[in-house]
Amino acid sequence: MKIEEREVTILNWCPSCGGTNEVTISLASYLKWQRGGELIQFAMPDLSADEREMLMTGTCPPCWDKMFGEDDE
Repeated sequence: MKIEEREVTILNWCPSCGGTNEVTISLASYLKWQRGGELIQFAMPDLSADEREMLMTGTCPPCWDKMFGEDDE
C-alpha cells in the first residue's frame, strides 16, 4: 500500500474538559504537516477548522467556543 493511500487516526484529549477527540487523516497529509513543515491548512485542506484546531491543541469545539466565543462565519 502506498503512503498516499494510508490513513491514520489521531486521538487526543481536550485539555479543558478532558473529553477525547478523534480525527482520521491521510498519512501523507500528516507527514507533510509534521515532518515537512507545511502549514496545517495547506497540508489538510479537506479538514474543518475545528478538526485542525483539535490536531494542533487538542481543544474541542465546545471548549474553544467557551474560551474565545463562537466564530461569526
